[in-house]
Amino acid sequence: MLRIIMISFLISFNAFAVTYSQFQVENVVSSQSNDSATKNFANEFFTSKQPQDFIRNIIDSDKSKLDPIVIEYKLYSLLSEISFRSQQEYLSDFVQLMKNYESKAFKIHEEGRVPVPVFEIAAKAQGIENIWSAAASFNDYSRLFDQDSISTVEQLNNEMNYLSNPEWHGLKKSVDTITSENHNLITQYLIKNISNLGGLDKFISHYALKTKNKELIELGLLHLNKSQSEYILRNIKLNFSEEFVVGQLIYLVNKGKHQAFTISMMRSYLENPKIQGALLKYMNDEKTVKEAALVLAKSENIHVLNELKSIYQTNDSEMIKKQIVYSLKMNQKNEAKIILKQLHKTSDTNNWLKSFDGRGR
Repeated sequence: MLRIIMISFLISFNAFAVTYSQFQVENVVSSQSNDSATKNFANEFFTSKQPQDFIRNIIDSDKSKLDPIVIEYKLYSLLSEISFRSQQEYLSDFVQLMKNYESKAFKIHEEGRVPVPVFEIAAKAQGIENIWSAAASFNDYSRLFDQDSISTVEQLNNEMNYLSNPEWHGLKKSVDTITSENHNLITQYLIKNISNLGGLDKFISHYALKTKNKELIELGLLHLNKSQSEYILRNIKLNFSEEFVVGQLIYLVNKGKHQAFTISMMRSYLENPKIQGALLKYMNDEKTVKEAALVLAKSENIHVLNELKSIYQTNDSEMIKKQIVYSLKMNQKNEAKIILKQLHKTSDTNNWLKSFDGRGR
C-alpha cells in the first residue's frame, strides 16, 4: 500500500504527495500496459480540439482516477515526444504549463534519503523551451547574417549581454551558415573596430577560433576581456599549429597581458625550446617567477634544471631563490634532488635552505 505523506511546500490545492518504492517505480516504467496507455495518451493530446483542457482534466486530482506516478509518467513521456517536434502554439502552452508543474510522485534519493520527484517534469519542460529558444535564435541570426552581416554584428554589440544561454547557442550555430563573402566582411570589420566593440567580446572569441583567423586571434588576446582571452588560450591549440600557439603565449606575457594564466598554459609545451627559454627568463623576474616556478616543476629537461641552479647562484633576490628551491623540491626528477643537495652544500646558502620546509611559498 502506498505511503501518503504531506509535503507542505509541494502541495498544490488539496493534492497529496506520494512516495513510491524503487520497485513500484520500476514496475510503472516497465509495464507494457502503461507503455501502451502512454502512447494512446499522446495521440489523444495531439488530436484533441482542446489539448489544454484535456491535460488539465488528467492532472486535476479531483477528476483523475489515476495514481500520481502514472499521471506523471504519461506527462513526462509526452514531453519527451514533444522535444522532437518543432514549436507550435498549443505545444508551447503545454510546455509552459509543465514548467510550473509541482510533482506529486516522489521516491527516496539513495544518497540523501530525502524525497525527490520520480519524474523531473518541470526541468524537462524547461529543457524543451531551451531547445526551441536555441532553434529560434539560430533561424533568426542565420537570416540576419544573410541579409546584412555588418548591421547584424553592430546590433549584437548592443544585444549580446542580454542573450540567454540557449539564444547564445543558437547564435554560435548560425555562424556556420555565414557565406565566405560575409565572413570576409565581418572579419575585416571586427579587426578594424575591435577596440570599440566591448559588447562583443564573447562573440569575437568564438568567431576568431571558429574562422581560424590568426590576425583576429592576436588582436583578441590583446583587446578582449580577461575571461574571453583565457577562453581563446584554452582552445587555441585545437585550431592552430604549436609554432603559432607558442608565439602567442610568449608575445602575450611580454606585453604584460594575463601573465599568470598565460604562463600556466605553457605547461603543455615544456619540451619546446622557445618555451623553455621564456620560462627561464621569467624565473629572473619577481613579477613572473612564481608562475614560472610552478610550470618548471614539471620539467624533465636536465638543461633546464641546471639553468635553474645557475639562476639561483647568480641572483640576489631572496624571492627568486625561494621559488627556484620550491620548483626543484616539487620536481620528481632525481636530477632535481641532486641539484638541491649541491645548493645545500654551498656555505652561503646552507642555513637558508635548512630553514625551508617546502610548505610555504
